Amino acid sequence: MGEAAPQHDSAALGVEHALISAFRVSTVATAYIPGDIPSLLRHAYSRHFNKVMPVERDAETTSASASSAELESLQTMLSRIPPLKPTAQALLDRARSILADGPPLSMNVELAEGQELPVALHTLLQGTLWAVMMASGANPDLEDSLSPAFRLQLRPESKYIWFMCRKFYFCFVIAEKDGASFHQSDKFAHKEYAGLLFKMHAIRDTHFYHAQMPRALSVVTDHYSALAITPRGVWGYGMNKDGQLGVSPQHLRFPARVKFSAEPKLAAFEDGLAPWQKHTLVKHVTMGHSRTFIVTALGTLVAGKGAVWFVGPNAVCNRFQRIPMPNGFVPDHIINVADITIMSMGDRQLFSGRNDNGQMGLGHAETMEGMIDMPFWANRVIAATPEFNIFLSGRQLLFSGEVPLSIYRARLLGGHGEREIVTPAMPLDVPDSVSRVYISTNVIIIVSDESTRLWSFRCGLAEIEGFTAIQFDYSDHVRDGEGQWYRRTRGGIARCAGPSSPVLNVISL
Repeated sequence: MGEAAPQHDSAALGVEHALISAFRVSTVATAYIPGDIPSLLRHAYSRHFNKVMPVERDAETTSASASSAELESLQTMLSRIPPLKPTAQALLDRARSILADGPPLSMNVELAEGQELPVALHTLLQGTLWAVMMASGANPDLEDSLSPAFRLQLRPESKYIWFMCRKFYFCFVIAEKDGASFHQSDKFAHKEYAGLLFKMHAIRDTHFYHAQMPRALSVVTDHYSALAITPRGVWGYGMNKDGQLGVSPQHLRFPARVKFSAEPKLAAFEDGLAPWQKHTLVKHVTMGHSRTFIVTALGTLVAGKGAVWFVGPNAVCNRFQRIPMPNGFVPDHIINVADITIMSMGDRQLFSGRNDNGQMGLGHAETMEGMIDMPFWANRVIAATPEFNIFLSGRQLLFSGEVPLSIYRARLLGGHGEREIVTPAMPLDVPDSVSRVYISTNVIIIVSDESTRLWSFRCGLAEIEGFTAIQFDYSDHVRDGEGQWYRRTRGGIARCAGPSSPVLNVISL
């Protein structure tokens, strides 16, 4: 005759059976109740018995809705479970609390008079919580708008972090609604919200990293580097091979303070500002084409490629230096394209840049060493190459520089041969109704009300009546306004499927 089981073994079996039974009931009874009671019970079991609960949640049973009777039955079952180990009992008590009072809410919590929000992650300010999620590796690109180079680096599951809690996703939505700024180039992506800046390198990084610097009030970037204006001054990071960040190192992986050591008066003025008001020094920043312009309260500064064109022979590319300007001239708009920069103030324009082929349209090919008044008004720069520039002036397209084969063959400069230097600037021979253009050394597209003029090396010149080109590629494909693609032929075009090569837009005037 066998011996009776020890009393403590019998009690343990009773607790184990009770927890497993409660878990099975909870998978149905709490399927639509926030708080995940089944997980709490499963972990309570593991903490008490130091082993995994030998049951699995039945995916088919969780689809049914629970009745009030089932919930009451579950509450009764939980109340009859004997005391557990303290760590397990805490989870069991939390499950009972959720059934009785509901789970703690992360949003829409009504506070009684004098009551304060609990000290918890979900009660942080929205901008701070957004930054915590980003710093934890959350992927902000829920719509897959980043280029493939970045999407390959970001783990797909990193998007799930935003959905762990309603408050997390709410912060993401509000950040997008409030206009969280986003910049993307070949190698860098930047995301900024509430002054908190996160950056990512397309090859080196697997998620966005917090840029360790004071809160950014504004961020200006080009393809490979960035400047941030903060209450504590200007900070920069990224590639700096041409000195466009105004500091010596050729690469700044981490943000560094940018000081104006080459301009003592400006540096002293900045030092005199309160530590939280140094941003007031900067009025405007323009970055691009390996150089940077900063308009300040004491003048306009430049650093980077071609600084000699603006400052003169004493230019130091990796230091911000003041550009000599006419008295009272403070740029309100800057056009910075390739090797030319135009600064406007009201109805006055100054410019400078590369001029070894007379491409500035001044009537000579001498090196420029300072800003001078433009001989014509420029609304835009349509094309800028080392050999020539094309300006949009009112409704005219003005050409200056060395005539390329494309313009010669497209008959846009009658009387001027290939490689001839044209300066001062001369108007191109295009229809008065021209609405879109693209002009380079390889492709010419001139769109007017009547027709589209096309030129390429392979297919030569063609005039297509009643056709409007919107996009193109360098493999002789063009797309019309209806979305139909055509392949260039000798003297015409033929319908075709879309190209596999990169697509460019024909510039709208």
